[in-house]
Amino acid sequence: MRRRQNSVASTAVAGQVLTADEHTTEAAGTGEFGALLAVTSETEAASSAAARHVKRGGTAHDTETEQELETPRSFSFGSHGRFTPLWHRPSKGKYELQPSLIQEVTTHLENSRLPEKDFWDDNEVTTAVLWGFTNLLFLIIAVLALRPLLLNYIRGKPPLDLEFLMWSLDGAVSTLLLYAAMVVGSFSVFVLHWLAANGWISVPLRELLYRFACGIHLLVPYKVFFQRSLSPVPAFFIGLQSLSLLLKNHSYYFGIRAVQLERQSLCPELVSLRRFLYFLVIPTLVYRIEGYPHSPRIRVDFLVRRTLQALGCMFLIYELVVYSMLPVFKQVNELSNVEFIVELMIPAVLLWTMLFTVTFEVILNVFAEVTYFGDRRFYEDWWNSTNLSEFSRKWNRPVHDWLYLHVYRCLVKQRYPKAIAQMFVFLFSAIFHEMLLSITFLRVRVWMFTLMMLQIPLIYMAKLIPAKTSNKPLMRRGANLFFWFGMFFGPALLFLLYSKDYYQGH
Repeated sequence: MRRRQNSVASTAVAGQVLTADEHTTEAAGTGEFGALLAVTSETEAASSAAARHVKRGGTAHDTETEQELETPRSFSFGSHGRFTPLWHRPSKGKYELQPSLIQEVTTHLENSRLPEKDFWDDNEVTTAVLWGFTNLLFLIIAVLALRPLLLNYIRGKPPLDLEFLMWSLDGAVSTLLLYAAMVVGSFSVFVLHWLAANGWISVPLRELLYRFACGIHLLVPYKVFFQRSLSPVPAFFIGLQSLSLLLKNHSYYFGIRAVQLERQSLCPELVSLRRFLYFLVIPTLVYRIEGYPHSPRIRVDFLVRRTLQALGCMFLIYELVVYSMLPVFKQVNELSNVEFIVELMIPAVLLWTMLFTVTFEVILNVFAEVTYFGDRRFYEDWWNSTNLSEFSRKWNRPVHDWLYLHVYRCLVKQRYPKAIAQMFVFLFSAIFHEMLLSITFLRVRVWMFTLMMLQIPLIYMAKLIPAKTSNKPLMRRGANLFFWFGMFFGPALLFLLYSKDYYQGH
């Protein structure tokens, strides 16, 4: 009799489950969550009906089953949106139905659960997720770039003011000729090594002639710059190339010289014209006897993308200078120093960022691609810097590697303290930055040199902070904000100091 009752109860539950399936199908049009609630309510009704049916048997075992079936139930979302029933256990014992009605209902709920959903941690969000915001950023930049052109066209003016462009190109031919002369002069370093390796001149004479060639390389461009009175744009370009060639020549000369001293031989096989020419065109300042990593092929699509990026950045730089900076420069004698700095804080940091992008992300990568140069680590994450020392190491890896190899390591090998070696590195860097700005603005001042040397106390003060404290996220974020404040304030202050002298002289 009891078996018959259990069979009838199972049949009733099956009928109720089928009814729940019909309700689930009807609720599909209103959404999966509504269907799931319908399934839950119908399943509870089926369980109650089964409990009442079993209760008619009146046995002790059935009483326990009744208590189990009448036990309240709740549901919760599990991982990835999975709808999982949480059955409250009765106060006595465990479930004993094998196979139990509860398992049948649970199986049905498992089959009716919400679809799996993918979630991500906030720390795992990548730029692939933010591609819409990337498009928004590009649209904002495009609108800001086209806005002055459209306004000038509507007002009946030329869309783009080309006066600054023509002024910048004044003396371009003489600039290119001077650059070609400096490149040819760089071969003097190779010639000196070749003559000494083949016995034409002695090693002491080679050393003397090398120092004379370095002096000529520095003084002649300076003399030409101040006589020709070039505009700041070509003067900056030629000054930068002059210093780059000087650093390359020094690295090549002392790189071969160090191996010759180590092997106690002149090593004629090291003096190779092909390797010297390759070193001149690759985007690095450090000459390595063992060679460099090479890329497998030249990617045409990569070159096209970088060329388009260069053209876009140069257009933005020109608009930024013409419409945001030149009007402020022309009022340098009318505005107060505070007004001038406030006016130029945003344009100055934007100009620096775009020049950095053009130089390190476009030009150096293009030269590396066409020369199969494989070492593309031209910079690191300098934008996350928390102090000036970290920034100086990360923002310009080619210059940092040169200073580390030819200044810092040389002084450490001569048993100078590391603190003194670091100070000489900053001194050398400050001198070269001052030389570049002196060539650009045709004025010998010490503003840049002074500001860079003032960074040394700040760097040593930052080292006094314990590492456990400085590495805390809140401390790093605050230090990074202080760094970015310096990036906004520093370039604007330099523009104030140098432009005032330049416009007063013109």
